[in-house]
Amino acid sequence: MPVARASSDAFHAVADPTRRAMLERLAPDGTERTAGELGADLGLTQPTISQHLKVLREAGLVSVRDEGRCRIYQLRLAPLASVHRWVNHMASFSDPSGHVWRVRKREGD
Repeated sequence: MPVARASSDAFHAVADPTRRAMLERLAPDGTERTAGELGADLGLTQPTISQHLKVLREAGLVSVRDEGRCRIYQLRLAPLASVHRWVNHMASFSDPSGHVWRVRKREGD
C-alpha cells in the first residue's frame, strides 16, 4: 500500500494544535466559516492562516468554495475516519504475547 505524503495526511494535519482549533471551529459538521473567522483570536498572520488551511485542504479535512471575494471553508469528516480507527485501536489492543492493554482515562481529564 503506498504511503501518503506527510503534508496530505490527516494524522499530520491534526497533529498541530492550531489546525485542531480551526477544525473545532467548523464543528458541528455543516458549519461554514471564512479564513478570517477560522484564524480569529489565534494571533496568526494571514499568510500563516493560509498555510494551515492549505494543509487541511491537502489532507481533505476541509472543502472550500468561493463566495464573492471570500473563501468559505467546511469540515469534511471522512478523512478523520483513519485517525478515529487508530485511536480506537490504541485504546485497547493485544501485544504479540497476547496481553490485552487498555488506555484508561486519568481522573481530572
